[in-house]
Amino acid sequence: MFARRTFIHTAAAFAAAPALAAPAPVLVELFTSQGCSSCPPADDVLARLAQRADVVALAFHVDYWDYIGWKDPYARPAFTARQRAYRTAFGNKSIYTPQMVFNGVIEFPGQTEAEALRAVAAASARGAAAPKISLTRAADGEITVAVEGSMLAPGAVVFGAVYGARSATKVRRGENAGRTLSNVNMARSLETLSPYLGTKLEISWRPDLTDAAGVAVWIQPKDLGPVTASTQLRLA
Repeated sequence: MFARRTFIHTAAAFAAAPALAAPAPVLVELFTSQGCSSCPPADDVLARLAQRADVVALAFHVDYWDYIGWKDPYARPAFTARQRAYRTAFGNKSIYTPQMVFNGVIEFPGQTEAEALRAVAAASARGAAAPKISLTRAADGEITVAVEGSMLAPGAVVFGAVYGARSATKVRRGENAGRTLSNVNMARSLETLSPYLGTKLEISWRPDLTDAAGVAVWIQPKDLGPVTASTQLRLA
């Protein structure tokens, strides 16, 4: 039902959109599940990418593997919905895990680090002129998101996510039964913070930072596609 593929899918699906420059760092999203036996190698690749200064790494755990017998504690329906939106944006016939997406325009399973590094370089090479995002945290936990504008295609929004620290989980059922899995940068929330019209913008954001390792913010069309800016604020 959920195909595990080895192809590289590029931005051809977005050919009709204007060419938008994307600055470093590159947003790398991994759609994964503790119930999927093919996912741990991609989880390991994401863990190494997360250490890089030019990458914002997020693991979106999906819930459609839970039926096998292991309920992934980090899975959320909203993350599955985001992956389904990518299926439409890329013109794919189905969703699959693992799936690694680079700045919204390159996607493949992500189980090989060399391939992932080439994708980071390719996504970074799209140009330097783009909105600039800065994040500051107040003593009360409020996050100020400041965006210095650059003209974008209509329909861009500012997304925000809170992610957790590294964890180890003893999986007792499902395809990974008996294994202890290590996960990093597990998304705990996903929010649309504001529309973005290409002008200077400041947002006051009060996410739940309980057990958070950091927050990530990026600009992307609401229906997904090219990420034109991303950044993160590490909290732990």
